[in-house]
Amino acid sequence: MKRIKLVLFWAAAIALVGILIWQWRKPESKSKRGRRGGSVVVEVADIKQGEIVDEGQYIGSLLPRYQYTVAPQIGGRLSLLKVRVGDQVTPNQLLATIENNEVIQQVEQALAEVRVANAQVDEQKSRLSRAHKEYQRTRELSQKKLVSQTDREAAESNYRIEAAKLKVAEATLSQKSALLRAARVRLSYTRITAQWVRRPLSLQQRRELMEASERLESKEEAKAENKENGIAKKEPKKSKKKASKKASKKASKKSPAASVNQKKNSKNNKNNATAKAEESDGFRLVGERLVDEGSLVQPNAPMLTLLDIRSVIAVIYVTEKDYIRLRVGQPAHATTYVYKNRSFTGRVARVAPLLKDTSRLARVEIEIPNQDLSLKPGMFVRLRVEYARHTKATLVPRIALVQRETGLGVFRIDPKKKTAHFIPVQLGVQTPQFSQLLTPLTGQVVTMGYHLLREGSKIQLASEVAKQGKKGGKGSKKSRKGGKKDGKDTGQDKRQKDGSNRPQKGG
Repeated sequence: MKRIKLVLFWAAAIALVGILIWQWRKPESKSKRGRRGGSVVVEVADIKQGEIVDEGQYIGSLLPRYQYTVAPQIGGRLSLLKVRVGDQVTPNQLLATIENNEVIQQVEQALAEVRVANAQVDEQKSRLSRAHKEYQRTRELSQKKLVSQTDREAAESNYRIEAAKLKVAEATLSQKSALLRAARVRLSYTRITAQWVRRPLSLQQRRELMEASERLESKEEAKAENKENGIAKKEPKKSKKKASKKASKKASKKSPAASVNQKKNSKNNKNNATAKAEESDGFRLVGERLVDEGSLVQPNAPMLTLLDIRSVIAVIYVTEKDYIRLRVGQPAHATTYVYKNRSFTGRVARVAPLLKDTSRLARVEIEIPNQDLSLKPGMFVRLRVEYARHTKATLVPRIALVQRETGLGVFRIDPKKKTAHFIPVQLGVQTPQFSQLLTPLTGQVVTMGYHLLREGSKIQLASEVAKQGKKGGKGSKKSRKGGKKDGKDTGQDKRQKDGSNRPQKGG
């Protein structure tokens, strides 16, 4: 029994101590902490008019602006490779050579065959001239009835045979010349150069080339017919003069249009020249070297990789939500993990016209100038793309937004009545610090203490409460000092009343 009583006694003591500690450490109620004289202490901020930027943040990787793979068009042993990784390469610079002894022999053989074909053409031309003279002489004698018709026909057939042989010889010459050109082209393939300026022909240039080729063919056919007939067409002087006059009149009539066309052609030529100069100006860097000197290379096997990194491409992939907000030409700012205190400015260069079915993402390319070559392909970058910029926007701190049953809004204060009123708002652009209000609003909004507010609640500014507290503290100190002085005075008065300060008379 004694043990049970002892246990109960200690249990009651521990419970009493716990209750006392809980009462001592019990926090003040929200009403006591938050209200001073029935009002809620809050902090406020002004509703501002300023600039806000609507932007999106992404992470992407860098790619070179242009990348070329250098590969030989013929196979063989690589006898020379003049560049290494990181070297600068200019247009038409010799990069490598392939052993070309066999190709040189083919060129020499083709050249010898062309010379033989030229000699055959010259020989056949002399035979044709003799046959032509014989035919002319026989025809004149036939007109004078000095030779028979059979001899004239034989001379004419001989002339035609020799003309046909000349055509065969000329065709053989053109064939051998084509083989020579092919051998020389094959020889040029053994010298691998840096070539990246190749402009395709326009439609107008192609038409001009077709017309020129047709004219040449017609002229050649006319010359061949003249040779066969052996008749030199001579126009009279009067007809030549008339034709020249007509041509001059036509030229004078068409001179204005011709001058305009000449100007247009000159402008086009200048534009083409400037474009070629822009493309050819500059250099490329050797990104990779895949072979070494002495190795056997195969046709179209990669040897080198040339890069143009004077401007780089940052590639990002965006969702459907951000895709509709991106436009070509929008500014972008990039930062890297390496250059932490440096920002690079670029622009949106290309936006893919589709989203992939597998990932539902679209590819976006941002071009960033890189004249100092500090950015390298393969780096990761953080990008901020500006969708829009609003200069005169209504801004409130983001912490002022309150979610209530009626929706999202803010508590605007009435400075005269010292009350707070909840106003629903519509949001626009949001940043980590501020939010744009599409609802026109002015004044001040509550930023702290709004969780205690209701519609029409009385408020008291935290700044005013702090000032009042400082003033009250100073007054209490003065009162305490004054009390001490008053106490001294009252003590003296008491002593005066009691007569303790009066001098005592001797007996």
